[in-house]
Amino acid sequence: MGIAENTFAAAGCARNTMDMIQMGPNGSLEPQMVFPSNRPIQDSDGMMYGLEISGEGGHWVEFSRPVFPQGADDITREMMTAYQEFHELAKEHMKAGNTAEAASNACMKPIFDRGYRSGHVCGHSIGMTMIEMPRIGEGFDFVLPENMVCSMHPHFMNQERTHSLYFQETYRVGRDGGEPLSGVPIKAYQGGEESF
Repeated sequence: MGIAENTFAAAGCARNTMDMIQMGPNGSLEPQMVFPSNRPIQDSDGMMYGLEISGEGGHWVEFSRPVFPQGADDITREMMTAYQEFHELAKEHMKAGNTAEAASNACMKPIFDRGYRSGHVCGHSIGMTMIEMPRIGEGFDFVLPENMVCSMHPHFMNQERTHSLYFQETYRVGRDGGEPLSGVPIKAYQGGEESF
């Protein structure tokens, strides 16, 4: 984390950063908001290093992708498929004129259809602070305006609460759909160049 912090500070972020790690044993990620852990990282652990950073102008972005040095287990791979489907739907439903609740309901469908439970809203507006209203979730009938910027990061887990995924992509609300801003595919990384 220290190396990453030095890199962002040198690029002009100063101390306007927040870091988060999610990890789990044997190619998994434990629910970060349910079971905080202080155990040392093992070679076979999955890890997700989340970045929330602000540039010189003060506008925030969130970005992260999971890493599985020894590969992910079967449950995590299936969760990753649901995550990829979520983000394909975000490109379709994070559009001007849609409500925050309708976008959430549409995007969360592949997650709930698999029987997973939500541990957090699927996203929120982001701008001059890390978390701004509205949230992208149930009960928010806010109509999304064009060019609004949102962080989309569903935190979900299996019913047993042994596995979870929780990572971000920043989107611009467009006239015809959501535009992911990082340019990095929604995928997990393992063993060097391999990914899934």
